[in-house]
Amino acid sequence: MRFRTVLVVFAVISAMAGVLAIGAPGTFLRAIWPQRETVGAELFVQGWGACLLALSALTWTNRNAQDQFVCRSIALALFVYFGVAAAVWFADARVIGWTLMSAATFIGLSAFASAFGYLRFQKLAGIRR
Repeated sequence: MRFRTVLVVFAVISAMAGVLAIGAPGTFLRAIWPQRETVGAELFVQGWGACLLALSALTWTNRNAQDQFVCRSIALALFVYFGVAAAVWFADARVIGWTLMSAATFIGLSAFASAFGYLRFQKLAGIRR
C-alpha cells in the first residue's frame, strides 16, 4: 500500500463529499440520516463538508511529502479521525438505523481508518511515497 495513493484517493473522495455536503446539505442529510430532520442539521452538515474540504486540501498538498515524520504524523492524525468517526458512526447507526448511504459511509470510514492505521504503525521503511 502506497502512502501517496491513499492520500490521493482520500483527497478526491473527501473533496467530492465536502462539496456535496456544502452545496446540497438537505439531500446529503436525508441520504445518510433520514430521521435527522432537526433544526440546525443542515448547518451541521455544511460544517462537516467544510472540514472534509480542509482535510482534502491537507492531504492533497502533502501527497508528495518525503519526510517520514510528516508522513507518520498525517497518517496518525487521519487514523485517529477515521477510527473515532467509524466508532461513533456505528454507535449512532445502531440507535437510529442503517441506510444504504450510512452503511457505505461506515465502510469508507473503517477502510480509511484501517489504511491510515496500517501506514502509521508499520515499519518506517513501509511508508512509501
